[in-house]
Amino acid sequence: SGKSTFAKHILEISEERKTAIAIACPDLIREKLYGDASIQGDGKQVFQMAFDIVELSGKIKADCVFDATNTTKKARRKVIEQGKKYFDFIICYYFYPSLVKSLSNQTKRERQVPREIITRQINQWETPTIDEGFDYVCEIKN
Repeated sequence: SGKSTFAKHILEISEERKTAIAIACPDLIREKLYGDASIQGDGKQVFQMAFDIVELSGKIKADCVFDATNTTKKARRKVIEQGKKYFDFIICYYFYPSLVKSLSNQTKRERQVPREIITRQINQWETPTIDEGFDYVCEIKN
């Protein structure tokens, strides 16, 4: 979808502006823990480590990007709860999922996501809203 590329772009902008920012990305954590981001491993541990990054970022007054595929309100709830503990403003940037676009992007990816997982994530998609607890929601067109 482009979410990790978007997160990296935000990181580059923060470096140019000399502002502190962290990226809490379960895929990067899996890569560090297991040597491969596609190994799901202990999901509870992986996400706890991502939430630890959110907490530490908030404590040192750095911005934080939570880079994960949270397709449902339920999946986003904990991220929002964690964010509200440490940050004054929670922004949700999202890419509206398209099966055609997602499958096309697969050809450009180093790490391939199985078609059935992409299809499942698109089928369970719930568009983020302010009612979930975000202060701002923005769709990124790609």
